[in-house]
Amino acid sequence: MPYLFLDIETIGTARQDVRDYIAFAQTRGEPFTEDQKARLLSVKKAPAPADDEVQDVQPKAEAAPAVTYADLAGRLRNAQSPDELDEVATMIGAVENPQHRQELTAIYEDTQASFA
Repeated sequence: MPYLFLDIETIGTARQDVRDYIAFAQTRGEPFTEDQKARLLSVKKAPAPADDEVQDVQPKAEAAPAVTYADLAGRLRNAQSPDELDEVATMIGAVENPQHRQELTAIYEDTQASFA
């Protein structure tokens, strides 16, 4: 039985429908109890703001730039100290392509050996 982690405010303002949360829990093998489902389904969604209501006009923060293979490869090769090399290496996991991660790890190991 999953922990009922959704509170009224979360459900009321959620973008997804409550039925999506229930289905998600079932796919994870942790379905809600009938009582929990009834509580979740009883919550009413907050109404969408009317067109004439004031909207948030603050610019949203831009997403962090993606870590690229080329950037990290250059930074690994040009590291001036083992500490700098280790710091750059912590970002290898953020590269999406698994082959690139493997190649970056090899570059890290080669550069690390040059400091020895």
